[in-house]
Amino acid sequence: MKKTIAFVSVLLLVFSMITFNSNHVGAVNVQQGDFKSPKSGFVKSTYKGSTTGGGMDIEYADYYMSVKEARTFASKLDQSNKSVVAWAAASFIPGIGPYITIFGTAESVKRGTATSAIRKLTDKNKKVHVTVSLDKRYGSTMYNVSEWSGTRASIVAFKAPAPKYQKVVVTKVTY
Repeated sequence: MKKTIAFVSVLLLVFSMITFNSNHVGAVNVQQGDFKSPKSGFVKSTYKGSTTGGGMDIEYADYYMSVKEARTFASKLDQSNKSVVAWAAASFIPGIGPYITIFGTAESVKRGTATSAIRKLTDKNKKVHVTVSLDKRYGSTMYNVSEWSGTRASIVAFKAPAPKYQKVVVTKVTY
C-alpha cells in the first residue's frame, strides 16, 4: 500500500510539473509596421520534424483580433459551469477518476488563465494577439496572449525555435 501511495504521489508531482510548464501565458514579440491597419488576421502554421528525442507535430494558430473579436473569443474560450461539474463528477469514477480530473482541471486552468489575460487587454481597449499551439503528439494545448499593434506587418506566424521545420499553411487578413 505504501508503494502505491508513493507511486501515485510521484505521478501527481510529475503531472503537476508538466501542467505548470505547459500552462504558459506570456508575451509574444510584435513587429511594428507602417502598412494599412487591418481589422483582424489569422495565421496557421505547422511545425513538424524529427529530433533526437523523437518527432514533433505542433499546430500553431495565431489570431490577431480587434477588441470586440477578442471579447467574443474569450467568452468562447471560457469554461462552462457544466464542464466544471463534469470534471468534478469524474473524480468519483473508481480507479481512473482522479487522473481524469487532474487533466481536466489542468486544461481548465490553462483556458482560464488565457481568458483572464485576454480580458485584461480588452478592458484597456487594446487589440489582442493569441497564439494557440496544439501539440498533436502529446495532446497538450498552450495559449500565448499579448497586445497586438494592429499593423499588417505584425500579422506573422509564431516564431518556432527551429524555423526550418515550420511551414505556414494559411494567412488571412481582414481590412
